[in-house]
Amino acid sequence: DFLMLLIQDFGISFADRTLLEGISLEIPEGCIFHLKGPNASGKSSLLNAISGIIPEYIKAQTTGEIIWNNIDLQSIPLKEKHHYLWHQLSDTEAQLFFPDCLSELAFALENMAIPTETIWEKVNLAARQFGLSNLLDRDPSTLSGGEKKLLLCAIAETIDPPILLLDEPLNGLDNQAI
Repeated sequence: DFLMLLIQDFGISFADRTLLEGISLEIPEGCIFHLKGPNASGKSSLLNAISGIIPEYIKAQTTGEIIWNNIDLQSIPLKEKHHYLWHQLSDTEAQLFFPDCLSELAFALENMAIPTETIWEKVNLAARQFGLSNLLDRDPSTLSGGEKKLLLCAIAETIDPPILLLDEPLNGLDNQAI
């Protein structure tokens, strides 16, 4: 079985408080895997560590390994992680900062130096797929919580990374969106 993501003997500590320790997971390619646990049990922190937010942005000590297809993800700078993963935070406001949805969808692709024609193809396809075509000129701050989640999913679709990390992905979505 080809492993996509391997987390081995992983732990996170903040100052003198150990949040997680001894976490080991093997997640095969193509697998949908979810973490379940009570509030403040470390689910978001684990996702933040996989994505590199911990320790690069949120200072904490980590132990163990996070490996994707023999690549040590902890050695990849946060600004380069988009080649490997997309992390949708539980707080959608923290990820949306452009004045319109179209700019949100195109931003990452523009920074990846994708040709303009391909950007518009990817943006329009993702907008249709997530039911956002009529919202492209809207300010993301005016969207509902569910629409913001769908916009973030559409951004991930345009980038198409091998790993998707979704924190609280169904919060704010109605049954039709799910």
